Amino acid sequence: MGSIMKQQLNLFVWATAVFGISAVLAVPSANATTVVQNNIGYTAPVVSQPRPSSVRVNVNEYEVKETYKDTYDVVGPDRDVYHAPSPSKTSVYDGYNGCTAKKCAAAPVPVPVREYAPPPPPPVVQQEPVRREQPREPSTYEHLANPFFQPKQGHFGSMTDLGWGRNSYDFSINNLNPTIDTTFPGAFYEGIAGSWKADQLFIKQDVSFGVTDTVAIIGSVRYEWDKYYMNWDNPVIPNDKNTDSGFNQWGIGLQWKFADNQDWIGYIAGFYQWNQIANAFLADAKVGYKIANSTVYGLARLWSLGWKDNSYGNGVVSDTGQVTYFAFKRDVTRSLYFEAGAGVYSELSDEWSVNAELIIGDYEWHTQAGINAAVFYQATQNFAIGVYGRMSIWDSANSNENVTAWGWDPANGIPLTYIGTVDLQSYSDIGFGVKMLLYF
Repeated sequence: MGSIMKQQLNLFVWATAVFGISAVLAVPSANATTVVQNNIGYTAPVVSQPRPSSVRVNVNEYEVKETYKDTYDVVGPDRDVYHAPSPSKTSVYDGYNGCTAKKCAAAPVPVPVREYAPPPPPPVVQQEPVRREQPREPSTYEHLANPFFQPKQGHFGSMTDLGWGRNSYDFSINNLNPTIDTTFPGAFYEGIAGSWKADQLFIKQDVSFGVTDTVAIIGSVRYEWDKYYMNWDNPVIPNDKNTDSGFNQWGIGLQWKFADNQDWIGYIAGFYQWNQIANAFLADAKVGYKIANSTVYGLARLWSLGWKDNSYGNGVVSDTGQVTYFAFKRDVTRSLYFEAGAGVYSELSDEWSVNAELIIGDYEWHTQAGINAAVFYQATQNFAIGVYGRMSIWDSANSNENVTAWGWDPANGIPLTYIGTVDLQSYSDIGFGVKMLLYF
């Protein structure tokens, strides 16, 4: 009985129990927007100060009058046309107070007026397109519910998860073992059917510590109260119910946030878990791209499970000590489970955030697609609380043909006996809970 009862594993506990403090979803950011400002090239007109029409100077006690005219016109916005002074108006000398030829001869030789080279037009500078990025609007504090959150160096993070889950399916037993005595009251016979249900109430505590700003160590422990029901359609066979409780999972691991910048964020993590029925190595990774106040990300997880027995499945013990066991996988010592998916995390404000994920997982004996969703309220930078839910939306267990039924009765000396094959229908896995997050 002890060995069988240890097989009461809701297999999706493994699929959803990534116990890193990051299990709940980067610093708020705004979408970078590029604005290109085009400047049209132009040439500014050249403006000169007007020159005087005449200048009088004293040269060798005679007054010499120099008359000239320099002009240029500005034509159009792009070029200037300049007109040099007329040669005939370069210099005109007039006698002064009866100037004699001798005295006038002493006057200096007139110097032609310099033709001034017009200054070059200012160069046209084509400005480079301006890239303006709308700055991201940082939150007042970092959201603890961010799936990439981990504590900074020297700080602690805590996540307390109080949740409930249910794994259920309908079944029918076929291809009955011909050696089974079907005349015995309550014995199995061809086509017997029923339903299986496992309810789990649990509390899970994760604690993380920032070794550095990018590396954190994480520890986890989980306590469960479990109830298992096997209800038979045959009224001759009484329904069975078992209960169990206790610590059923411990774990420790490291998480490294290898990227956290304006656009990208990501981490990888590795853990070791001890469980009642198996020990596991877990690798976990997320990579996200920041868009405004949201982060779109992909995720992947890989479990390597070492089973303590050589099979796993669902079992129940009747009031008279008879054991019925549905084996999902037999003659197995190690299994690989794999999950991949996509999610989005969005900060609605400094206080509120939401998260949703779509996950597809391969759990060796079946494949499942499911969705997760959560809403969190962060009252201060050190405390947040939220609710979450999860459910399967498709499962290949409904077409699985490898599940087998076994039974034995130690009290009456009946050894382990093959009963027949099990057809599963309406396989489902749901859960919801409350998480409380602390940072100190």
